[in-house]
Amino acid sequence: LCEPYSCVSHGFDRIAPLPVGNKILIVGAGIIGNLWITTLHLQGHRDVTVSEMNKARLDIVKLLDTGYR
Repeated sequence: LCEPYSCVSHGFDRIAPLPVGNKILIVGAGIIGNLWITTLHLQGHRDVTVSEMNKARLDIVKLLDTGYR
């Protein structure tokens, strides 16, 4: 998980500052998408939409209990 998280961390640094309250779309709920979901949630972002066609992956997003759509 270190390498995927380092990609997310680098991406987060590149888009910083990302003010809380912005609308955010995450495309895909694989490992990178789920790391983005948890990172954004920990940073206080709540207006996040997750786009994923695979029902099993969407079920995992729901288990994270972030309230994201």
